This record gives sequence, structure tokens and C-alpha cells, in this order.
Amino acid sequence: MFWKAIQANGEKQDIDIVNMFCLTLRNTILKWGENLMQFHQGYIFLELEVTFCKCYCIVQNNEQVYMALKVIKQGNNEKVEVYYERNLKLANCLQHKVNDNLLTTFF
Repeated sequence: MFWKAIQANGEKQDIDIVNMFCLTLRNTILKWGENLMQFHQGYIFLELEVTFCKCYCIVQNNEQVYMALKVIKQGNNEKVEVYYERNLKLANCLQHKVNDNLLTTFF
């Protein structure tokens, strides 16, 4: 539904899309969005979408996890340890055992 609103408004600027997304959040999810954007101000919408889906959507298959790992980026003010933990949490969603070689590929 959000993607349809973006298309209907003809939004192309990533910062405008991120702002629109944050304006649609309510209640507990609003607090989550505010906290996320405070520490990850350089997020593009694709990263925000992946992070949102990790928290509030169930990962369906390995393909979705690989796509999320492909676009994950370290935030400007994000500590390496926190970034690593986000990668590890996402990699653990894979339906097979995660080893150091896989994490090295994405980290």
C-alpha cells in the first residue's frame, strides 16, 4: 500500500520517500522509527524497508534474507559491533547453518 502511495505521488527522491514512510508510522512502531532514524540518518529507503521488515515481518525464505544482506549498510554513527550484530541476526534467519565465510562475504 505504501509503494502505491509513492507511485501515485510520483516520489523519486529517496529522502522524501523515507520521510513519507516515517510519517505513516503510529504508536509503538513510531517510536521504533524515530529511534532508528536518530541513529541511522543516512539510511536509504531500501535499507529502512529491510530493517522494518526484519522487525515486523516474518522472513519467508532464503532469497529474502540474501536480498536483505545484499543491501545492508553500516550507519554513519553506528558502531561496528552493532552493525555486525545486525548482520548476524539477519544471517541467522537463513534456513541453513551460517558460517564465518558467509558473514565475511557480507561484512
